[in-house]
Amino acid sequence: MKLDFLICGTPTDVFCSQIAFFRLCLDNLGGDYKNARLVATFGDHLVERIPERWQPYFNNIEVKWSHPVGAVNPDYFAQHYHRFKVFRPDADMVIICDADTALIRPFPKLLDMCSQTPALFGVIAHYHMSTDKDWQEIAKAVINKPIKIEYNYTLEASDSLPVAPFYINYGFLAGTPALLTKLYNNDITLIDSIIQQVGPFWASQVSVALVSENLNLPRFALPLRYNFPNDKKADQLYPNELEKIILLHYLRNTIYDRHKIFTNEKEFDFFMNLDLYGSDKVFQQHVSKLTDGKYPFT
Repeated sequence: MKLDFLICGTPTDVFCSQIAFFRLCLDNLGGDYKNARLVATFGDHLVERIPERWQPYFNNIEVKWSHPVGAVNPDYFAQHYHRFKVFRPDADMVIICDADTALIRPFPKLLDMCSQTPALFGVIAHYHMSTDKDWQEIAKAVINKPIKIEYNYTLEASDSLPVAPFYINYGFLAGTPALLTKLYNNDITLIDSIIQQVGPFWASQVSVALVSENLNLPRFALPLRYNFPNDKKADQLYPNELEKIILLHYLRNTIYDRHKIFTNEKEFDFFMNLDLYGSDKVFQQHVSKLTDGKYPFT
């Protein structure tokens, strides 16, 4: 299988360290994952060069520069959208994910699903975006038609009526190159209108919901294991998923700072010596397995 993984960021110690660790995760799984293509699309840079200390760990990571040096780049959109331009058109699956994610297990079932019934795949977001506008109001303003409300937010009560469309967290978005290209081509025509409705922070996630409805793209909501947050509420609500995590999204900063873990030995040791529970413990154990408990980027 040809797999393309794409992560955006800036060429700082934080992003370089997280992306280098993601490469370790792929290599650890072996097979198609070890042979997978990992691409970092970087923006907000002053020179087109990876910092020297990280260059040895980027030998198997492709770097794409997303705009001219020093160019204005509002809301980091250049590197975000660049990911849709650099995946291989003949890839079997393209996975767009965040830098603060760790791939823990392989996902053969998802690969089979994608090959047999191509779709956009992602995990429904945790909560409604921070706006008073409801989905139908936003959809009417942007795509001029209603949007299907079929899901519950993953960290809210699941026994109520559905309240959300295919509104996924961008920590994990997968699909075929053809479908992701269709998503991108319509996204860039709608994004300004979406920003007017919800602001720039949520716009990209909202766009996936609106574009997939606008074009009637096939989509499939994945279980939380494909984008499991290091969140106590998730641990409590999804104990079965906790035991089967495929991709862990270490986005919460309540116990440790995700930006620092892999930047230097001191921060790494601090993280490894913490007494953790739940999804944080799963993450810590995975890091220990891959590194033998020793800082990997000396």
